[in-house]
Amino acid sequence: MPLYIKDNAVAALARDYQTMTGARTTTDAVRAALQLAIDQASRKETVREKIARHRAAMRNIGKTPKRYDRKKFDDGLWGQ
Repeated sequence: MPLYIKDNAVAALARDYQTMTGARTTTDAVRAALQLAIDQASRKETVREKIARHRAAMRNIGKTPKRYDRKKFDDGLWGQ
């Protein structure tokens, strides 16, 4: 099925991309651009994956010592 681009601005973008990438035809350029967009979208990290990654990082930070004196720490920040 042939590809018809009716919007002149979109057609210009496709020709620019064709020139930049050295694609043989405008159709090849559009195919490559769409494939690139699909690949990037499929690699996008989901919210669940982000949360899991952050939780793992937090576990690696470690826990606060049991005899941690928060007041002493805060006073040290203020030079007291």
